[in-house]
Amino acid sequence: MICIGLVQSLLFIINSTQDLDRFLKEIDMIQIQSNFIGPLDKYIVCLNANINSFILYGLYLQITATQFGQRIAYSSFMVNKTYFELKQSFDEQLNNPYVTPFTNDKYVSVYQIQIPPDMILSNITIIESINILLEASYRFKSINVEEIITIDLSAGYLSYLLKNYIVFKKLFLEINNNMLNYSILRSLEVQDKWLAIQLPCYLLCIISLSLAFIQFYKYIKNQLKIKHLFELSKIENFDNQLEKLNQLLKIIKQDEKIITQYQFDLDTKENQLIAEDLKKDQQRQEAQLKTQMPQKLQLKDNFESKSLIINFIILISIYGLYLTFMIISQINGQRYFQRYPQTAEYFNSLADITVASSGIHSMHIFAYQTSMGYFPYISIEETQQYLDYFDNNINIINNFLIMSSKLESLNLFITDEYIQLANKIMNSDVCAIQLRQDLIDNFCDVTYGGAFRRGLYTGITAVRDYLLNEKILTYNFSYYDFLNTDITLEGGLISTEALFILKQKYLTILVDLTNNLSSFIQMINMWYIGLSLFLIIIITRLREYYQKQFQLSLRMVLLIPLKSLLLDSQVERELRQFATQQQIV
Repeated sequence: MICIGLVQSLLFIINSTQDLDRFLKEIDMIQIQSNFIGPLDKYIVCLNANINSFILYGLYLQITATQFGQRIAYSSFMVNKTYFELKQSFDEQLNNPYVTPFTNDKYVSVYQIQIPPDMILSNITIIESINILLEASYRFKSINVEEIITIDLSAGYLSYLLKNYIVFKKLFLEINNNMLNYSILRSLEVQDKWLAIQLPCYLLCIISLSLAFIQFYKYIKNQLKIKHLFELSKIENFDNQLEKLNQLLKIIKQDEKIITQYQFDLDTKENQLIAEDLKKDQQRQEAQLKTQMPQKLQLKDNFESKSLIINFIILISIYGLYLTFMIISQINGQRYFQRYPQTAEYFNSLADITVASSGIHSMHIFAYQTSMGYFPYISIEETQQYLDYFDNNINIINNFLIMSSKLESLNLFITDEYIQLANKIMNSDVCAIQLRQDLIDNFCDVTYGGAFRRGLYTGITAVRDYLLNEKILTYNFSYYDFLNTDITLEGGLISTEALFILKQKYLTILVDLTNNLSSFIQMINMWYIGLSLFLIIIITRLREYYQKQFQLSLRMVLLIPLKSLLLDSQVERELRQFATQQQIV
């Protein structure tokens, strides 16, 4: 039983280490959309800020040169910064061994410039399309602030970025959903696998416990049989046997040659025993039997009951100890797997809201710009896709706001520290929570009337209501209200930065909880392995002790008086049965 427990513990250590380590990798996979589209959306927001400033000042003079200089300086700085974030994130994801199966040797259809503004659809690998995207992003990043005023909106690198923006969003959304479903499905499979390891061990341990108890019972039963053989013999037979042995010892001391000359005559020996038996006082024998037999029977009952109870307690204690360790490991593992699906979905929602908070600005600006014909290579159907993604981002925001209000009631991994941080970000000044200083100085007080100063909940709600109202007033962003020159795109950067902090904190919690579970399971099982090795030594010693005791008990059969063996049919019959059972004869 202990060996079975050792095997099970080793299997648990190996499987928990491998499975939980892989879950750590998959947790990062779940946010692939955020890792790809999030940096891309931030980059596009900053790119759009540049283009929007160019349109407002260079084409329509709706802002002053000073305002244009302030806006373009910051947005160009952010284009440069977000490009490096984009490149770093793409490089990390493409080198992730758990992501590569979803991207390597996979193809995607993207639009490439042929003769401006005409573009053709090309089927290339995902890796190649991403490299072209990074190159196009680098080209736009390399534009000087002074060159923005003369930017060509139909340039090949810009058309590749804007025309394929929806293509990349669809691509990485599909990959992200595949990974999320794969990870949740695998958590269920691992849960079943761990249970499959446990159940046979439970069954084998019950069988082992039963077999061990049977062995103990047989040992005690054999001991009792030997004891019973002695109890069947009369006391005077022992006295006579001792007297004869003493006489024989005297004879042997006088002449040792008698040992080799000894001849055993059964008839003669039997007559001698009968004659000696007639000399004994029958009354004394009956008196002795009346006083001794009850005592012997009582001793027999006490010995049997006490031995069975002690051995049963020892066996149950060993099994209970093993069962305790196994159940603790199983309960913690099952709790993890039961919460993992909803935890993965919540973490995915954090990744989604991080993308949506910036993407909603990109979508509505794209809709404006394409409706007004600034990007002739973007069709009416694609403009409608921008509106569809805008609506989808609104739904993501609504779901996040609902979920954030009932965070404690969800069946997911969560800590008080995270709840406090989430409440702080959602309900207090976002700009006071580790945001970049440039955002605090330039935009926190002016973006959406300083709504983010009152918390992320208020800020995101203001963004949603403002843009939904604008969508209605402009008939699905079909014309641009140039009188509205408030800073809105930067609101996406503020919310994205705050949500990124929240997402990273939750990621840290998931990693810590997974590592703690792995360490806990390993610690529990290592304790059991150490204790099992100690018990193996103890049980081995006890087994050797009991074997020696039994061998000694077998030798004690030789002490049964010869008279009882030859003349008492009950003793003879039971001795033959015992010898046959023990395979002595």
